[in-house]
Amino acid sequence: MNPVTALAEITEILKSNNEWLIVHASGKSFALQNREIEFTAERGKISLGLLDEKGFQLWRVADYKIEKDGLIINVSRNFQTETDRIKFVPRISAGELSAAVELARLEKANRIAHLVIAENPQS
Repeated sequence: MNPVTALAEITEILKSNNEWLIVHASGKSFALQNREIEFTAERGKISLGLLDEKGFQLWRVADYKIEKDGLIINVSRNFQTETDRIKFVPRISAGELSAAVELARLEKANRIAHLVIAENPQS
């Protein structure tokens, strides 16, 4: 993993969305804005700093994987005695979610209407 290239890729992904849901391997999650997540490259290593329920946490990035629904980062600290897998999932706004729900309802209603017409053409 080239730290400079990896840092550029990770930073670009984080900039693509304003708010992220941070999900730890334990299942605990925490919502953060992209400006509250800090990636740095020093001495050939990438560090991740972020807030969670315990306060500010600093981790070393072991590797990462870009997925269509987010980013998975394997991290460690304390000479690799602590490890975690952190998934970054983009959060959508309430307005976007509401519009998606409304569209799904409309599509379902249209399918029902087509079934009714197909079964009962005189209606």
